[in-house]
Amino acid sequence: MKNQEIELKLRLINEVDAALILEDDLFSSVKFMGTPMIHDFETTYYDTPDYRLMQAQCTYRIRKSGEYSIATVKDSGSSQGGLHVRNEWNVKLDQNLPDLVPFSNLPIGPKLSALAGEEELIPIFQTNFQRQVLEVVTEDGSLIELAVDQGNIISGEKKAPLAEVELELKNGQVVSLLELGALLAEKTPMILEEKSKYLRGLILSGLPVKEELTPAYTWDKKKDLQQTLREVMLFSLKEIINKQEIFLKAPEDPETAHQLRVEIRRLRALLSFLKPFFSQKEEKKLQDLLRKIAQKFGYLREIDVMLEGWEELGQSRPTLSLDNSALQKVLKEERKLTQLTVTQEISSGITTPILLEIWAELINLSFDEISVEDLKQRFQTLLLKMSKISKKTNYQVLAEVHALRIRGKKLRYAANTFGPVLRKKDKVLFSELKALQDALGQICDTHRNQELLRDLNEKYPSAALSFDSGVLSGWQQTELEEQVKKAKGFSLR
Repeated sequence: MKNQEIELKLRLINEVDAALILEDDLFSSVKFMGTPMIHDFETTYYDTPDYRLMQAQCTYRIRKSGEYSIATVKDSGSSQGGLHVRNEWNVKLDQNLPDLVPFSNLPIGPKLSALAGEEELIPIFQTNFQRQVLEVVTEDGSLIELAVDQGNIISGEKKAPLAEVELELKNGQVVSLLELGALLAEKTPMILEEKSKYLRGLILSGLPVKEELTPAYTWDKKKDLQQTLREVMLFSLKEIINKQEIFLKAPEDPETAHQLRVEIRRLRALLSFLKPFFSQKEEKKLQDLLRKIAQKFGYLREIDVMLEGWEELGQSRPTLSLDNSALQKVLKEERKLTQLTVTQEISSGITTPILLEIWAELINLSFDEISVEDLKQRFQTLLLKMSKISKKTNYQVLAEVHALRIRGKKLRYAANTFGPVLRKKDKVLFSELKALQDALGQICDTHRNQELLRDLNEKYPSAALSFDSGVLSGWQQTELEEQVKKAKGFSLR
């Protein structure tokens, strides 16, 4: 009996695609084991009347298929970016009723008994679905169970559709699981599914599900440094996946797109910082993949930045009446159209194969011999280089300011991530790098806004828009000199 479950969940965008997943012509790099099996499952999830199992992150379910009833208990585990890792125990029941006795001699038995006590287990919701299942062997010999589920989650009178693909690693490498997921998502529109059927059932039932906040990555200096660096980057990738889900829930909130871009930049900065210590070919491939995602949000962020600038102008000049102005109306219309386009693209699963490919690449990443001293020296080298470039930068040329700004961002993200192992005097630079980035950001925004305003005036020509554009441009130009002075005044050595 297997005590740990490792599976990748992918939600189908279109339910009708469930019938197409197992077509042979979708695969060229895997081998099928047998033919697809079809099962009809009726699954009931149980808990005590006061939901003790739920509160302890423990799950009890009974799945009925034909004449058989299998009870399953899942203990606490992790769910990150659609990859679910949990402890699991299965026992066959003589009847379709909850019973804790068969689990008594298993590792979960004492905990289950302590949680439930003498309380009766009662049904809380059901999942009824048809599963097509097939075992697949990948090129490296990994054995993966490919299951396609289609049906419903049911709680009382409430019902929610269920259409997903589950890839469970039976034997072999996690990277093979991710690569197979990327292959499937390339052919069929899917989204990484962070929520298990159990969690979705709890939400449908209206139970107070506690949203777990992802803790910051904690450095363990006892760990192998190469392993730590790989974990840091995988953590960053999972934050990208998390921020993408948050964006899809609230695309109208400018901060959701901004935070997603921040996480993408963070991973790109880490890859750039560690560039000397692994293959440049791998680094370029990862950067290109991340750039594909980031570019989809570029124009949306530019619109949001200009809207923020317009609001800031209104706050600094309260005598001006900027609400419902021509520029504000145009920007909101552009925002609405751009948001719709971006949301439709991301919701279609276009980034899923890219994210899974990045995930697999990071797991396979092989570093050269590297030490903490190497990280410290790398930081010093980049800091010195940036300091020299900053003195030569022409702050009237957008390309030069932007290049310096990107260097500053990369250095700041690296300093923030590798802070636990950097020298104490380097840590003092965190706030200075942030302040420099803010100054350079405003300079870049001012230059870019001039270009964007010209484009908007060509697209929406009107005297009112032209006037508003002149007001914003003039105000930002007066602020520009102060920001240039701040940027020139920073010393990073």
